[in-house]
Amino acid sequence: MDTIISSSKKHTISDLYQMQGLPLDTKIKMTQRRIQEWYDTYDGRVFISFSGGKDSTVLLDIARKIYPDMKGVYFLSGIELPSVTKFAKSIPNIEIIRPKKTFVAAVKEYGYPVVSKEVSQKVSEARIHIRKILGIEPHLLGGYKTA
Repeated sequence: MDTIISSSKKHTISDLYQMQGLPLDTKIKMTQRRIQEWYDTYDGRVFISFSGGKDSTVLLDIARKIYPDMKGVYFLSGIELPSVTKFAKSIPNIEIIRPKKTFVAAVKEYGYPVVSKEVSQKVSEARIHIRKILGIEPHLLGGYKTA
């Protein structure tokens, strides 16, 4: 059975389906308890990664009902919709951070983002293997050159 690891607790897919069926107020209380555990574990040195989407907006709202000064961090890569960035800037106590490289520069150097973190990890592992075993260097748009 697939297992999802969250904090130090493990949940099966069946557990997650069961939790989805809980009443909204129960889900909110569970989320508040998890936020408090997280906050206490890191002595309050935490923030909410804020994308400006519905999920992070709701999470920030729930967290700030417990910890009103909770900071949010919005990553402005340069490819966001202007309306989302405008919304993020309108929320109090949101720090906006920008990358050192543009999105285009990152794609040229590291490749275009793949479907999932799992796939990305496998691609990274394969590239490392290629470098070590075959002594060749992968390039962004396919093809290899001798190292």
